[in-house]
Amino acid sequence: MESTQRLRRGFQKRIQSWGTRNPRDFPFRRTQDPYRILVSEILLRRTTARAVSAIYTDFFARFPSIEALDQARVAEIAKVIRSLGIRRRARDLRVIARIICRDFGGKIPTSLGNLMAFPGVGGYIAGCVVAFHTGKSIPLVDSNIERIFSRFFGLPNSSKAARVSRLYAEVMPPKGLRQYHYALIDLAHEVCKPLNPRCMTCPLNDFCVLGQTLLKRASTTWVSTPITYRPRATQLFGLSKNLSTAIFANR
Repeated sequence: MESTQRLRRGFQKRIQSWGTRNPRDFPFRRTQDPYRILVSEILLRRTTARAVSAIYTDFFARFPSIEALDQARVAEIAKVIRSLGIRRRARDLRVIARIICRDFGGKIPTSLGNLMAFPGVGGYIAGCVVAFHTGKSIPLVDSNIERIFSRFFGLPNSSKAARVSRLYAEVMPPKGLRQYHYALIDLAHEVCKPLNPRCMTCPLNDFCVLGQTLLKRASTTWVSTPITYRPRATQLFGLSKNLSTAIFANR
């Protein structure tokens, strides 16, 4: 138990410290308005944060409330978000606005079930709305978080989806979840990349299964170029055992 708590605190502290030193600031990260959070998270799906940030001010100037979005035409919404691609998002936003105004009195619901009933809203987006607006501690798992935890804990592809949420809950801080989550997202963006992860600069590399494997390989390879990591669908991340997998193996 003591070892588990020590690992949890160490993981939290390293992520929080790295996030403080390497902040990325976007307007949608500063709002607690559930309307803006919901719209922003929908726009962020399969789109970069910088791209959404570029249209953020214009979007909410034109559609400052859920009622304004409900009254807009799909073509108007599509024009504002055209640079993001994925045309169906404009239609989804319009449908969501109509449902909220009709069935929820214009108030964004804070129930995961109600939110996930909206088109284009899955567990991650719903969780972000609830967690960022209410402050509730909810594991928020997208592909970025899944990548970090799968590599750190050495999860095989066949089981990682079922375990990442539970592992995230194990290492969530008692407060400050939103900034902690953003630090994880930024770490995935800047360091724990899908290809060519920068393990040497990662704050978690001394306990990470994949990080330790690649760093050991680098120490025996006399080359000046970065190590290339290209995951395969059949490849298992469980290349070695370490403290983290031992602690969480039976949880």
